[in-house]
Amino acid sequence: MLDFAGGVAALMNPAFGRKLNHVTGAFLSSGVQASELDELEATFNGRGLRLEFDLCPHVTPGALSLLTGRGYQLSGFKNTYARDLRELDDGDTFPGIEIVQTGDAAQFTDASARGFGGHTALMDTALLETLARLALARPDSVQFLACVDGELAGSGGVCFVETAWGLAAHLYIASTLSEFRGRGVQGALVQERLRFARQRGAVLASLTARPLNVSARNAERAGLRLAHTKVSLTQGG
Repeated sequence: MLDFAGGVAALMNPAFGRKLNHVTGAFLSSGVQASELDELEATFNGRGLRLEFDLCPHVTPGALSLLTGRGYQLSGFKNTYARDLRELDDGDTFPGIEIVQTGDAAQFTDASARGFGGHTALMDTALLETLARLALARPDSVQFLACVDGELAGSGGVCFVETAWGLAAHLYIASTLSEFRGRGVQGALVQERLRFARQRGAVLASLTARPLNVSARNAERAGLRLAHTKVSLTQGG
């Protein structure tokens, strides 16, 4: 991990692509000199990677013009959804689906990798298992498994961070095994993690999803609302 313009530049195995090799949180409180960007680009390019930024709408003036002036191009959007947990009700029920907290690293890693692996061909097993292990290694994170009629069906995590407004919870790394999709597993995982976060004393919950995908719809069904949209800008060439 490298500090850059108030954010973090993740730089790991190049084979993992942009998922674990990009910049986030930059330009929110400080600008950057062109020479600093030159250096970061050289570091990424030297590993065969094009530099990519996920930018919040509240970046400092000049950040977008700096990047677009250097040939960075729009490559995607990410929505962040949020809700006030002090107003959380019991929500929907999901008969036949049981959500349990787990400390079994092997089972969580297997469930997470199989859930994502059956959904996209863009990520290989090594990356998916690495993402699960990173979640398990976080001291601020709690993992859950979903079972349908006693069979393992999905998994998800929630992490916690102190903010100026109180404890916040972020729901992440949720996936469903392909044979159980369309049966409410993700909805149940969202609802249980929200309840767990409220019990832990969190006052706010958030979830990040691509616009209009299943995760976004599940977030909205659970009462989370669009807070902001990040844009991804990728180095041209």
